[in-house]
Amino acid sequence: MDSRGNDGDSFRVRLSDGREKVLRLYFVDAPESAVRTYRNGETNEKRLDYQARDLGGLSRKRVLTIGQEAKARVRGLLAAETFQVATKEQEVFDSGRIYAFVRVQGGEKYLHELLVEEGLVRIYTEGASLPEGTSRMEQEKRLRKLERVAREAGRGAWRF
Repeated sequence: MDSRGNDGDSFRVRLSDGREKVLRLYFVDAPESAVRTYRNGETNEKRLDYQARDLGGLSRKRVLTIGQEAKARVRGLLAAETFQVATKEQEVFDSGRIYAFVRVQGGEKYLHELLVEEGLVRIYTEGASLPEGTSRMEQEKRLRKLERVAREAGRGAWRF
């Protein structure tokens, strides 16, 4: 469902039982899609710089472009079809968001893996064992391999 806070790794959804939740994907961090100034006067510019560094040393402008692409990709995937959510209800700090695994494309793909394959996120944040039992460590290895393939193919952030 549309929400101002939706981006490439966090988004508001309405579950089949009618409850609304804000989900945060395990394992990945999508770049910011805009420069923001918060109420306390701080900005997200340092975060953008970290994201840019981790995505191959991009400029701030290019990392914002990838953030916008990730946001649009996730919006399109979640709007186009039914998706499956698995969560342990683990809260992300005190944000009201909960970590989750989301399966898309008819349940064939995990969203976080697809975003890594497309070069739209960095591997960074909380990980967990997958619902079918794949260990956190094995999943991280898989994600690193997917990232390497994306980099070699020049996908997403790796095209610059």
